[in-house]
Amino acid sequence: MALRSVHGRCIVSIHAIKNLSRIKFAGRNRGRCLSNIISVTNSAVIDVDPQSVLFISPVWPERSSSAAGVRSCDLISSFQERNYAVNYASPSTPNEHTSLIQDSGVTAFVCPPNNATAVTAILQSTRPSIVLFDRFYAEEMFSFRVKDILPDALRVLDMQDVHFLREGRQILAKQFDGGTPTRTTPTIEDILKHRPDATFPSLLRELASIYRSDLTLVCSPVELTMLREDYNIPSELLVLAPFFAPPSPHAATPVPWSDRHHFLMIGNFRHPPNFDSVRWTCKEIWPLIRKKLGMSAELHLYGSYAPQAAAELNNPKGGIYYKGFAPSLDIMLQYRLCLAPLRYGAGLKGKIVDSWWHGLPVCTTVIGSEGMTSADARHSTSDSSNNPNNPNSVNKQWGGLDGGTTAEEIANGAVLLYTESQLWKESQSRGFVLLAELYNAEHHFDAIHHAIENAKEELKSRRSRGYVGEMLWSQQMRATEYFSRWIELKERRSGKP
Repeated sequence: MALRSVHGRCIVSIHAIKNLSRIKFAGRNRGRCLSNIISVTNSAVIDVDPQSVLFISPVWPERSSSAAGVRSCDLISSFQERNYAVNYASPSTPNEHTSLIQDSGVTAFVCPPNNATAVTAILQSTRPSIVLFDRFYAEEMFSFRVKDILPDALRVLDMQDVHFLREGRQILAKQFDGGTPTRTTPTIEDILKHRPDATFPSLLRELASIYRSDLTLVCSPVELTMLREDYNIPSELLVLAPFFAPPSPHAATPVPWSDRHHFLMIGNFRHPPNFDSVRWTCKEIWPLIRKKLGMSAELHLYGSYAPQAAAELNNPKGGIYYKGFAPSLDIMLQYRLCLAPLRYGAGLKGKIVDSWWHGLPVCTTVIGSEGMTSADARHSTSDSSNNPNNPNSVNKQWGGLDGGTTAEEIANGAVLLYTESQLWKESQSRGFVLLAELYNAEHHFDAIHHAIENAKEELKSRRSRGYVGEMLWSQQMRATEYFSRWIELKERRSGKP
């Protein structure tokens, strides 16, 4: 066993040794290391602690870098507010984000996936009654060990977004870069309507993960409906878990149109839909906007994990300025419009929630606004009246404009929203309203924890009627488990720690 220190803390890192008897791990107080005596017996069933939860994720949650990281940190806080001891395990190398969750009282563990001794030690140390897998591939890596050692623990899958939907849409969107569009080139409306079928490998993996789990957290209401109606997932296995936005302090006295200037694009550039959006904007949309607004118009790009190509988009002569990592989201208070022309993607868009929270209207596509409108504001993407060239077509239930599907439509809509102060003010007000309607933290946390407690109470009966899930747990279907066990055996024989 080895201990890794990050900023004065101890993080658990357990090597594959046979006689592990003691493990040190990070405690709740900064700089302290606690000791627990752990008797490790592989596959030994142990009792759970009803007030312990374990998050298992491929990465440490990054509140400052991605919307998914913010959402994960908010979920952690919701368990702490309900007096749970929160534990977090990841195979990733500890970093500054590990330190931040430790500062909040979370116990952190380094957990190699193909190491039964390590996983067993962590499960026996924490004895969680709830194990939450962050994304389906975390469930694939670890759920079979949780099932063996903690059969009474509730296994919860947090999808973040529907990966198979995003991947399927991305494949279609690649045709955008194939040259001059033809009749067969998919439109943004085509991509919005796309639903991968049973021949798509990622779909089968992710649906299998849902069925193996006792409960699944779904970020987008559109995706929850899709899973239920298009893919026939039982409703009792799903619960809506969107973003959790506190009331905005800017709603009372928002920064007005006259005090804001220029355009903003922001996002994690490592996320393919974001980077595609930036490239499309710089190449096709922004030149049209600048032609209408003049040489004084500026587009400022902010993003984490920016590849070299993003920095190369910096073009001061063309009015494009690459600013790098945003030191604070409060920079949004100085901008007049957020551009988010997404051509594909899935889930909810954190940049839109952040923009509304700061009183910043958004110009996006129907992909960008998917799942982020009031139920009565849903509109047909094929309805020509949604074209933002027509001021009468404005979606009166959205915090900006979301009808554009081509570079010309998005540019025209952006110019309209940027220059029309009354339309801009109405969009700003609607953004604040939508925050309260769609992302009320207290409401959603209550619903999520109610679903979790119901699932815990009904665990035996729920599993007894979960025929598909039990079928997937049968030996003939457990490819991911046996692949992991094969890797572990191979590494053990090679002498790898």
